[in-house]
Order: sequence, then C-alpha cells, then structure tokens
Amino acid sequence: IQGFVEVLLNLWSDAEKNFKICNLAYLSICHLACGRTNSARMVADGCTSILCFITEHKNDPKFASYNFNWEAKYHGAAALRNLLFVISNQKSMVLEGCLETIIKLSNESVEMTNLIKLNASNNISGANFMNTNMSASVVNTLATGTQQNCAVCLQSMTFNKEIRDKLLSSEAITIILDDIRSQGTTINPNLLRELEEESWDNGSRSRKKAHGRLKDVPIWALYTELLGGTSNVQLNVDLKYEDMSKFYVQVQLDKPNTVTDTGNESADNIDSSSDVALNFDDIGIQDLSPYEESDDFLTTAVQAHPKQGYDIEGDSTQLNLLNSDGKALG
Repeated sequence: IQGFVEVLLNLWSDAEKNFKICNLAYLSICHLACGRTNSARMVADGCTSILCFITEHKNDPKFASYNFNWEAKYHGAAALRNLLFVISNQKSMVLEGCLETIIKLSNESVEMTNLIKLNASNNISGANFMNTNMSASVVNTLATGTQQNCAVCLQSMTFNKEIRDKLLSSEAITIILDDIRSQGTTINPNLLRELEEESWDNGSRSRKKAHGRLKDVPIWALYTELLGGTSNVQLNVDLKYEDMSKFYVQVQLDKPNTVTDTGNESADNIDSSSDVALNFDDIGIQDLSPYEESDDFLTTAVQAHPKQGYDIEGDSTQLNLLNSDGKALG
C-alpha cells in the first residue's frame, strides 16, 4: 500500500506512547513486509526504525516496561528477513540500526530455547509459560523461528561487500557460524570461520533457496477489540463564524477575431465600420452553394438576420402617406 509506512511513521511518536496501539502499529508493518509489497518503497519510507523498536525500546526509560510477545518478535524477524533479502535495501537498513536489532533478537531467542530445554523435566505444559500467555511448545516454536529468521538475515548480508566488515566485527559472524554448526558440521570453529570468510570473497557459493523470503507467514485475523464502545473525541479547535456577503462580479471577455470570406479572397479581423466593396462580376455560378430547404430554415434565417433598428432622416414637420399606386393621400 503506497504511502502507508510514511503515514504510520508520522503517527509513530503518538502510537508508541500506548503499548497496545504501538504493538498493533508494529504488527501492521510486519504484516505488510511479509506480504507482496514494494520492499524498496517501504525501506525508503522509513520502516526500519519502527521494526527496530522491538529491541531498542529498552534503551528508553519511558518504554522499557513494554513486553512484546514472541509472536511479535517472530514476525519482526520475518519482516527484516524479507526486506534484507533485497541487497539494495541492506545498506540503508544497517545504517538505521537493523544489525543490532537482529543480533539482540537472535540472542533472546537462543536464551528462551535454552531455558525451555532446562525446564523440560518440569511441568511446563501450562498455557501461560513464564507469563507469556502461551504454552511452552508455542513459545519454543516461535523462538526457534525467530532465531532462524535472524540467521537468514545475516546470511543475506554476507553477499554485500559494503557490510561484510560490520558482520566480522560484531556478534553477527558468531550467529552465522552457530547456524552452520546446527546443520551438523564437525569442522573446527576457527577453521569454519576461515572457510566462511573465504567463501564470501571468492564467490564459491550461491544463495540457497532456504535463505530466501519467508513465504509461509499466516495471515492474522482482523483485530476488532478497539472497534467497540463509544468514542469520546475532544477536538482542540476554535470555532469562528464569518458573515456571508454578496459581491457583484463583472466578467469581461475578449472579443474573438472574425474571418470574412468574400469569394476567393478572405479578410481577417475586418472592422465592421469599414466599407467592403464586393465585385459581383467576379462571382460565377460555380461559386454559389446549392440551395437546400429544411424545416428549420425559418429559425435559422431569423437567427442569422435578427431584427435591427434604423434611424429615419427627413422633415419632421411633414409626413406624406402614399397609397398602393404611389399617390399621396390627404
């Protein structure tokens, strides 16, 4: 949806003040990034700063108490994965802090999955594991998916030469190597790092299908909780009434140029007051248009030759009346 991210970004300073609205706004960005959308337009409009809020809010005392659940974290990592799959998006997103967010999300997911493993012997089959309002199995699935999405984000960035140094100088390289080892490799960690770095430079690898966009993100149901109740909106405006006034307006239109056709000659912009001499000897039968009588002839003739007034000059003291024979009466 064109312009949605830009609108939400302008409203974000107010949305982040309320956790419920903030969470809905955050998930809406994730939902958009996980669908069929213009990822370059989303990044250009500034969606990265909103996606990074899921970890960076802890640095601000006003929002440190916000507790995003694992569903939000999973979809946040999925959104970052889909956006970072496009290499042209990566540089600007890293500049806006997405690399730090990915590392933090990955570390949180590893901690959660390890915690669930440690408590596997205890009774953790309840529906509210560690006050998450989810069962332990659901939390484990979401945390594992978050960890995988973060690893794919970092794998995508290894194809960008401008970002590789940032990956090597941060925890990102450790996350990448841990993901490789989780697939069953027994190579020495130091040797594995050397081989991985060398593969970045010599181009001996290709992007795996499993490291592409995440396509199986389910569509969420409509959120209707805030649609009930009555609204109580107070507008901070000043009312002002203006008296209605009627104005007379005179419009002057330019007189169009006229074209007069006199036989084979034409005269443009002829002044109606000038004398125009017509030489009828030069007009032949071929110059006359055929006569066709029509029902609207009378109307056309009247419209073409309207009534006109004439001044009669003569002796005002004598008026001679003539009969039909031309003789004076009286």
